[in-house]
Amino acid sequence: MQLLEAPSGQQIRNTLQPTNNTREGLAAEPHISMVIRLTLYAVVFVLTVLGNMSVIMVIIKKRKLRSIETYYYGYYLLNLAIADLSVALFVIPFTVVYNESGDWPFSAFLCKLIPTLLVASLCASILTLLVLTCERYWSMCYPFKPRLTRNKLLLILGLVWILSFAAASPELVVYQLRGKISKTRIQEKYPCAEQWANEEQRQAYTMFLFIFSYLLPLVVILSAYLKIVYELKTSEAQCFGPNEKDITKKTVRVLVIVVASFALCYLPEKVLFIWIDYGSGGTYPYIDILVKYSYFFQWLNSCLNPIIYGAVDMNFRNGYASFLRRFAGFKKKLRVSRSSRQGTGFLTSVITPE
Repeated sequence: MQLLEAPSGQQIRNTLQPTNNTREGLAAEPHISMVIRLTLYAVVFVLTVLGNMSVIMVIIKKRKLRSIETYYYGYYLLNLAIADLSVALFVIPFTVVYNESGDWPFSAFLCKLIPTLLVASLCASILTLLVLTCERYWSMCYPFKPRLTRNKLLLILGLVWILSFAAASPELVVYQLRGKISKTRIQEKYPCAEQWANEEQRQAYTMFLFIFSYLLPLVVILSAYLKIVYELKTSEAQCFGPNEKDITKKTVRVLVIVVASFALCYLPEKVLFIWIDYGSGGTYPYIDILVKYSYFFQWLNSCLNPIIYGAVDMNFRNGYASFLRRFAGFKKKLRVSRSSRQGTGFLTSVITPE
């Protein structure tokens, strides 16, 4: 996501760009558009933080989601929740401040760290979905092969983050603080920017990230799901153990929706930055406004996952309901306690949620 300098074809490296682009041909954003956009940002931020914290709590509380009975399904979703929460806590606030101020008021270290975290979080999300899809495909179509153990799964998820940070590591090198440069191209306007030796290197990294963190994983995932759906619908399929078919159907239903959400939410940004990097998008007068709205869609993906789990998976639906009941019970006890203090004038006992 490019924070600033050279919006490349990668979503990850183009996250932070200022709002008030009035100079040299780039159109200023209408006030109503800014209000709508910032409102959408705020809603997505709150839902992402609350939703993914709820997912983490449900998975920690429900052992079933972390058991062999569900093929350690919860560990994958925990990894996704951590990646999405990282985007909310470490990317969105810095991005919004940068967008609206038009300057980088943070340190040179954060200039390098924030885009690196963004790239790593994106890669971790799609690679986690890829690993989960491959595990479902393997267990379904090769039922007599050894199953993945919990320790091996945790090792694989650790490798997912190692690969993700390795893919993001060039950001630590190329991002530098610099003085503003007044140009007509959006690539040359921002103080925290990529400093590549030449345009070819930047474009090569852009294409690498597009293929590694978007196109190739989605192609593999789509191919695997088509095979899984074929097996589920084939009457002579022999690759199901007891209850395997029902479990697989439920898992596939959730994952198809999650992957589709990922692909659709990141598509506008991908198309937009490929246009910027390889076409004339960098000089289009409304490119800055379009880029900012593309951020909303990519962040929307991070807040949609918890909603999808609750809508499709009974375990999460019950877990969310339990948290709401506990919260409602706490509020009820709090009101009763306050009423009691007002009526008697004595201190009540310590309040504890049900």
